[in-house]
Amino acid sequence: MNATSSPVLTVENLSLAAGDLVLTEDVTFSIAPGEMLGLVGESGCGKSVTALSILRLLPEPPLRIAAGRILFGGRDLAALSPGAMGRVRGGEIGMIFQEPMTSLNPVFTIGDQIAEPLIIHRGMKRAAALTRAAELLDLVGIAEPRAALARYPHQLSGGQRQRAMIAIAIACTPKLLIADEPTTALDVTVQAQVLGLIAKLRRELGLACLLITHDLGVVSQVCDRAMVMYAGRIIEEGPVKTLFSSPRHRYTRALVDTIPARNLPGARLPAIPGQVPAPGARGKGCAFVERCNAPLQRCATSMPPFARDPIRALACWNPVQ
Repeated sequence: MNATSSPVLTVENLSLAAGDLVLTEDVTFSIAPGEMLGLVGESGCGKSVTALSILRLLPEPPLRIAAGRILFGGRDLAALSPGAMGRVRGGEIGMIFQEPMTSLNPVFTIGDQIAEPLIIHRGMKRAAALTRAAELLDLVGIAEPRAALARYPHQLSGGQRQRAMIAIAIACTPKLLIADEPTTALDVTVQAQVLGLIAKLRRELGLACLLITHDLGVVSQVCDRAMVMYAGRIIEEGPVKTLFSSPRHRYTRALVDTIPARNLPGARLPAIPGQVPAPGARGKGCAFVERCNAPLQRCATSMPPFARDPIRALACWNPVQ
């Protein structure tokens, strides 16, 4: 990553809402060319809805971008027309979804689904697009790629379907790849293969990548920086090595403590009591206050500011010292 390069993506003070219900608030981050940025947090904290908002894939209404900007290639994606946004999706930004079996179309062959963005965004003829589709299947590690072009999603294993999804996402050589829980439905061995493939493609193609996951172990393996999200807000952000070696927010500290590799073999993993408060059930102060092991009085009444220093950014009144 070139620290002097302009960001590929800059999200500024993004807030998402459904009617009067605030889902995410003041989300701010950027991704540099070639950088892998991890977005982590428990289920229900707002990770996936943030990713979908970048590509304007949220159903509008009832959901809407209430505030903020999504800057990509000199354009604010939040303000683009549906037609202009359609040219960005698949052409300039690729996305790998959580579950390929529901994301791939069951009535079209894998070859046709990979060829489609090449035909739409690159103006290729079908024969040329299918030839390129076979090359992409070979690139993502599917054996006998020419034969795989004629197969349907149900004829592939879970790992093969995810590789096919990755081939679709990178078909037009996008500048940004968004991977939303890309290994959720896969077994451990295949998870490692898919993560290795994404890291390899990132290096070889120079992709900027936003990886969304609830698994800090995954982030520690492949990401350069990480953001921790809780109840719709980014609460800590910094280089992965710094975040893992010296987490400052007490939620980040609790998450790091649950990583199996940081515990004795066979030991019971520590748990974080309670659950993420639902939108509409968040108080005026820090949303983590009811689960925190060292809250201050003002934590319940005042939202901590998101303060940035040269190394990291943090929103906590009583950080780990």
